[in-house]
Amino acid sequence: MRTDLLLDDDFDLKEDTETFDFVDDVADDQHIMLLLMYEKGENREHPFAGFGMKTRLRSRVDIQKYLRDMEVELSVDGYQNAKVLLDKNLVPFKVIL
Repeated sequence: MRTDLLLDDDFDLKEDTETFDFVDDVADDQHIMLLLMYEKGENREHPFAGFGMKTRLRSRVDIQKYLRDMEVELSVDGYQNAKVLLDKNLVPFKVIL
């Protein structure tokens, strides 16, 4: 379980409405979402990390390869034995850790 500063729906830092501090909480879902969204090279600190979902959805996809690549990216990021569930549009909607 990882904690980090949380982001809101617009990817801005989430603020506590009472204290106006940034919200620090469990961020596994956020980490996974960002990892799947990032293209390789977008994250300067980790240039080889990223799945590039937007680019992959534009091309022909072999579902088994798609799932395998997602699970490999997650395992490289420390999420061992993660299983990805896809919806009918091949978009990940749940990751089982």
